[in-house]
Amino acid sequence: MSKSNESKVKKLNFKVIKGTVKKLSDSRTVQVLVEGTKVHSKYKKSFKSSKSYPSDIKEGFKIGVGDTVLIQECKPISKTKKWFVKEVIS
Repeated sequence: MSKSNESKVKKLNFKVIKGTVKKLSDSRTVQVLVEGTKVHSKYKKSFKSSKSYPSDIKEGFKIGVGDTVLIQECKPISKTKKWFVKEVIS
């Protein structure tokens, strides 16, 4: 490929994170809780943080509360859903 074609091709990097299913909201929506640790910028102390992501379920996934899943970022599906379940780990 020439240099002009390479500059037109945009590489898409979507985030993939691991979390646990907290709530089954709808037939196609789950709330995924992602926990992690952060370090305070001034005091250099680590602390726990958590965030909940509404995620879309594709056809064929059997998901229950407490399952560990991988979710991937995607284009907005609705007002709040910008993630979908990529894989069920356990």
